[in-house]
Amino acid sequence: MTAAVPPLTGERVDAVLLDAGGVLILPEHDVMRASLRPYGVEPSDGVLTRAHYAAMAAREADLERPWAAYARAYAEACGVRAGLVGDAADALFVARPEWTSPTPWAGDLRRLVKLGIEVAVVSNAVGTVEWQLRTAGVCQVGDGAGVPVRAVIDSHLVGVRKPDPAIFALGLDAVGTTREHALMVGDYALADVWGAERAGIRAVHLDPYGDCRTTHAAPDVPDLAAVVELVRQRHAR
Repeated sequence: MTAAVPPLTGERVDAVLLDAGGVLILPEHDVMRASLRPYGVEPSDGVLTRAHYAAMAAREADLERPWAAYARAYAEACGVRAGLVGDAADALFVARPEWTSPTPWAGDLRRLVKLGIEVAVVSNAVGTVEWQLRTAGVCQVGDGAGVPVRAVIDSHLVGVRKPDPAIFALGLDAVGTTREHALMVGDYALADVWGAERAGIRAVHLDPYGDCRTTHAAPDVPDLAAVVELVRQRHAR
């Protein structure tokens, strides 16, 4: 886990923008496990969770083939033998799992909302992220089994992707606040952290195992519970 998180600076926090993948949801564990089984591993949910963040670090380090780097690092983190990693990575590509397994800290989203914070999800996705979040029981717009949020902004549907500041502006409009009073939380520094900062929004980087190899000024947080505590400090001002 990462070290103690320094307090946020700046104005009062009234709204939080959240990435979906890695913050609230992960690739469906059962599908990932079944795809890797022929390569001699049977990873637990905990190992699969760990593998995602190792794979995200590899993705950030390879801008030429980010998802290929992700799949290889994921297979390696799950214990696939070196000679089989390439084939296992290919199998993960073929599987194309939905992202419907909640992260271990997704339940802390409810604590965030109970602080009186407006929340919107801002995701680089393929048009299905709102369905994925609802299916996972994490959150939805309006009534449902998960936490009600103000909006789920899917890049495929709005025609703009992080790190473009325009998608963060849509998030601010959805939660009805200004950039000075918002906070972005994401696990992909290149899109989430730098993108938010380009838009003039404070950001924190969710890096539960200290894997990130990207230099950035934003604080690293181990989980959503840490975000709740940071926001509680700034929201009470």
